Amino acid sequence: MSARSVPRRSGASRQPPRRPSSQGPNGSNQRAESDETRAAAYQFIELWHTHAEADCERVGIEEVPERIGPPHHHHNPDKPYNTWWSRWAVEDVEAYRNRFGNFNVFTTLNWYAHPTPPEVEADDVCHYDLGLDFDCDENPGSAISDACKVIDLLAELGVHEAVHFLAEFSGSKGAAIRLPYQLFGQTPLPKITGFGNHIIAKEIAMWLAHQAGAQTLDTRIYAKRRQWRLTGTMHGKSKLWRTQLLRDDLHRPLETIRAYASERRPIFEIDRSEIRPVPELASKYAHELDRMNARLAEQRDRSRRTLRTRRAGGRARGGGEPLVLDAAPPCVEEALEIGIADRGRDKGVNRNDVTLQLACFTKDVGMAFDDAVGLLTAHALDKLAPFSSSDEAAIEASTRSCVSSVFDNDSYVFACGGMIDAGFTCDRRCPVKVPDHINLGNLVCPDGYVIADEGVSKLDVYEGDGGEEPQWERISTRPVFLSDRLIDEMGNVKMVVRSGERDYIVNREAVVLRRRMGDMLANMDLPVSDLNSKELIRFFVKFEDANLQNFTNRLIATRCGWHDERFILPGRHEDVHIHPLGPGEQSLINALKVKGDMGSLRRAVELVRPSNTAMMMLYASAAAPWLEVVGCPNFLVHSYYDSSAGKTIAQMLAASLWGDPSHEQGLLLTWNSTTVGVEYRAHFLSGLPFLLSEVKTIKNDKDLMKSIYMLAEGRGRIRGDRQGGTRKEVGWHSIVISTGESALSSSSEYSGIAMRCFELYGPVLAHLSGEEVLEVEAIARANYGLLGRKMIELMESRPELLEYVKDNYIFWRKRFATAFPGRFGHRMAGYAAMITIGGMVLHDWLFEDRTSPQEIFEVVEAALKEEAKDKGQSYAERALANLDSWVAEHRGHFSPSEESGWSFGKFTGVGVAILPHILQRACGELGLDRDRVVKDFDERNWLEHETGRKQKTVRLGKKSQKCYVINQIKLDPQSEISTRLSPVRFRQANLN
Repeated sequence: MSARSVPRRSGASRQPPRRPSSQGPNGSNQRAESDETRAAAYQFIELWHTHAEADCERVGIEEVPERIGPPHHHHNPDKPYNTWWSRWAVEDVEAYRNRFGNFNVFTTLNWYAHPTPPEVEADDVCHYDLGLDFDCDENPGSAISDACKVIDLLAELGVHEAVHFLAEFSGSKGAAIRLPYQLFGQTPLPKITGFGNHIIAKEIAMWLAHQAGAQTLDTRIYAKRRQWRLTGTMHGKSKLWRTQLLRDDLHRPLETIRAYASERRPIFEIDRSEIRPVPELASKYAHELDRMNARLAEQRDRSRRTLRTRRAGGRARGGGEPLVLDAAPPCVEEALEIGIADRGRDKGVNRNDVTLQLACFTKDVGMAFDDAVGLLTAHALDKLAPFSSSDEAAIEASTRSCVSSVFDNDSYVFACGGMIDAGFTCDRRCPVKVPDHINLGNLVCPDGYVIADEGVSKLDVYEGDGGEEPQWERISTRPVFLSDRLIDEMGNVKMVVRSGERDYIVNREAVVLRRRMGDMLANMDLPVSDLNSKELIRFFVKFEDANLQNFTNRLIATRCGWHDERFILPGRHEDVHIHPLGPGEQSLINALKVKGDMGSLRRAVELVRPSNTAMMMLYASAAAPWLEVVGCPNFLVHSYYDSSAGKTIAQMLAASLWGDPSHEQGLLLTWNSTTVGVEYRAHFLSGLPFLLSEVKTIKNDKDLMKSIYMLAEGRGRIRGDRQGGTRKEVGWHSIVISTGESALSSSSEYSGIAMRCFELYGPVLAHLSGEEVLEVEAIARANYGLLGRKMIELMESRPELLEYVKDNYIFWRKRFATAFPGRFGHRMAGYAAMITIGGMVLHDWLFEDRTSPQEIFEVVEAALKEEAKDKGQSYAERALANLDSWVAEHRGHFSPSEESGWSFGKFTGVGVAILPHILQRACGELGLDRDRVVKDFDERNWLEHETGRKQKTVRLGKKSQKCYVINQIKLDPQSEISTRLSPVRFRQANLN
């Protein structure tokens, strides 16, 4: 642990409340009997081997081994070696491996309950291990490095090597990790093409790779039966063995790793019976399982939605009944009449292509399976046989198989594109000729409309030669619809308008009132204009009515922080959507994300630890969410000194607790903003630290004072609304972490501001070398959001944390108030206690490094002592000290001069005489209110004046002038002006 620059004090008179233990009553988890039973039941895996004659000769196998197991549809007849799968019990794997010379033996990631597959593939359920394969042809070392990153991430999640898995060098161009299915609390799922545990595994694998920053994950391996080279077997090309390695071994040079793999090593088997689900992995698996089930449900509903649209077309034609073969669209009629069109034959369309399209149509119009088989078999024998060389038996068999596939798989739906590709006639007036629907999730398109990639179209009729004919009229050139309905904190309804990949949240009036649509939507990237606004409003109204039960009606929050019992951050709660008051805060939403690893942050904190100022910033950042919990008012922590003193780097590290700390697109903002801009951004970041840099970028001191006072009060302006009332007042709970080259209180005419601000003077990272400062900055830019998210998760999962914070706040507030009595100490004690709490949470709960609370107390106490030297004074005393130093700095202008006379005033026998306009100038430079200074000085008899006046006539040069004569500022006997200013304030006055 790094030494502090603050001297240690003796132990406290009583100890603060301790952190509750995280151990359960017996220190272990109960095992579910059902899990053990299930694990014992799934003990069969799949194996196969590839042995061409040339391979056998190369590795010394005397003859090509025989085939084992029944044929499988993965068998490739074009290759002169065996690729058949067979199932084996896990205890027989070693014998199988030895039987085939430990060469080119493969397995899958599946675990089965039965030694032989059932007749129906959908009944063949299995578990699926999560395989992570990292490959890079150009640089195998980068693939191995990515595997190490994932191993580190897994360790943070509670998944450990040699206990749950062992990484492997593939023998060729990378490394692999196989995680047992028991870690995910899996449900055994069928191996249905396109859906199954392997689909979920792919999502989880990409999630882990993204969280770890791995770039070389091979996502092609996720299939229902994907080969995975068996551990302890030789690679066919490199002649290296697939070898188990620990993470430390993977960090060795690639040549060393290849040397390990040049000979076969013993195989370590993981004991799966002791493995239990890891909460975060099990939660991710359950989430992806729900998503997959939702996609299945959406596919089942897709054909019904398509059929509903076609029924609307049928009603428009006057039939009033669902479409049937007797009223088929022109393309279907042509296919039934001629079989294969000339245009299709030129493109290579065959018999099965046409049967497939017609089978989709018969299914969508509700025809029974047997009827469809009879109809399409007769059609194939009559119309399609001339285009085929197959005999009648083959045509009947293939037709039945094709229809069966279509009726059994919900992904097959009738679409105009398929018929067009087959070369059949397409009439634009056809009621079925609609573009493929875009995926609306669980939403439905209202009858008479279609939403497609080409835009939104409305079903209409026109007068043709045969009477009324249907046609589709496009009302939008791009797909646009209402993707959700939200309720804000005041009960107002807002709609989410989706166009392409973007969502726009607008008031409901913007999609139901034409006069408001132009105001609110026309300037957005939406296909809205005067030409189509009327039709779009009709569409939006019908769309909302059709989906009232499908919208989530989620809460929409305009800010982060506490909402009742939950702490809201972007992306953490599915039932809450964060939408700030203005579009400018979108960058803050993007910045509140997670990247990197915890170990790097520990390194950065240890580097800055000797700096009290840097640690005060970190503690304040960790304390921000707890202000509202304990009822502590807002306050500021401001670091000021010359440039290049490390202030901004320390501020970036404090920002990295919650998100991207960069200036360009992160949480680090500047003071150079309007009061309204500061208000809205502070409101959005409620419950989080509000980080502002470069205080001198505000040129107007009055704007600065307004912003400081507003931030400390935590309330914005009261504004009126169009209905004649007032809008809801925005507010926030936050700790402002600020930097600059000057103090804040010296620029404020409000003494209350000085009592709500820790002002930390001096260089921040002077103890670090230039390389170390750059290292801290690089770590902050590459690792962020981790600690803040972990804190919020602890809030939700560990309710005792809230009691821990409340109890310690009371304890430390009393202790600081006792150590610093008086008005200043009473006011600042709560803020000091809050920062101490932030330090304890950071060290004890997030880093768990067992830092002593006394050590944190000493850091805050040192800052409070420095503040007490100045801020225990009244406004008049502070003003006198600043004016005293100002006169000392400009003493040359108070001495007689033959050339310029008496420029600023002069020293008299009772004090210093200052011309009124000079006093106004001095107060302006010092951030003081001249009228208040004169009034306070007069009340304390610090001004020498004539009867009825606050000024006195003083002779300057050859004439007399009215001056303010301050009797507290005098010339000492050595011709030096005495100063009442503290060393910190005196240095700051000279900076100005």
